[in-house]
This record gives sequence, structure tokens and C-alpha cells, in this order.
Amino acid sequence: MSVHFANQKKRPVYWENTDGDSQKFWAGHILRHGKKYILARKWGKIGTKGQSMEQVFDDQYEVEKVLDRLIWGKESKGYKAKF
Repeated sequence: MSVHFANQKKRPVYWENTDGDSQKFWAGHILRHGKKYILARKWGKIGTKGQSMEQVFDDQYEVEKVLDRLIWGKESKGYKAKF
């Protein structure tokens, strides 16, 4: 079974926060694996491997809602979309 990007909305997938002394990145995107949706995230200090996390969802609407909420939280902390 193959895995496909399921990002129905055209949203960025990578953000950076370089305000002040902060040098952090955050990335998040949705993958489809069969009938499941995987929210893959990665974060850390720019220039490092960082940490990663995956969550599995049954519903595309639910995974998109969670990702949108995470994006809003990051942007409210000063993260800027890069691509």
C-alpha cells in the first residue's frame, strides 16, 4: 500500500521562528495511507535533526482541523511560513 500527500488545502508545510534569539522550525503535513490519514510533524532548532511525531486519524476533516489549529498556534507565536 502506498502513502500519498493528502493536503487538500494549499497550505504551507514549513515554518520558522527567527524572532529575537529564537531559531526554531516547525513542519506539518497530512499523508493518506489507505483509508487512514497521518498527521506528520517535525520541530526543533534550525540546523538540527529535531524531533518528529505522527498521529493517525480515520477522518480527513478531523486531521485537517487539528493541523489548522496547530498552524494557528505556531503563527500566533511568531512562526512564519517558508514553503
